[in-house]
Amino acid sequence: MKLAAVVMLALLSGCAAMQGSAERTQASTMDIIAAAAAAAPEGVVGEYQLSIQAAGTDGRAVYLNTELDYRDQRNITIAMSPAVAAALAGTDTASAQQYFVGKKLLVKGLARRMKIDFLSHGKPTGLYYYQTHIRVKNPEQITLLSDRAA
Repeated sequence: MKLAAVVMLALLSGCAAMQGSAERTQASTMDIIAAAAAAAPEGVVGEYQLSIQAAGTDGRAVYLNTELDYRDQRNITIAMSPAVAAALAGTDTASAQQYFVGKKLLVKGLARRMKIDFLSHGKPTGLYYYQTHIRVKNPEQITLLSDRAA
């Protein structure tokens, strides 16, 4: 039991040390999610290598997801304006979201745990879940690493 507490403390200390860091993060999606949760509500600044499996939009933003189901607890969502997505893809907004699917990206930014409310008729139900988001505000935050996600 004491060993588990020591290991947990060491992990949390490492996560806290990453907070505010701009150093490259060579972590799995689960490591990024754990670090963002431990640093909540502030989040963790870093550079993240992410393979994009799905994309979508709600009209206000384009969302790139590391899992096919954006609700999957292992998912990390990259959120950006349609204009930023189109600038990165060199195409219109509708085509931009599919441009990223299957690609591996280096994303610079703040990985942050976000509370997502379940809605009924546009109003929160009191039920919710968490997602990890990285908000991209300008095209310089994303570098294409490969055309094939690893």
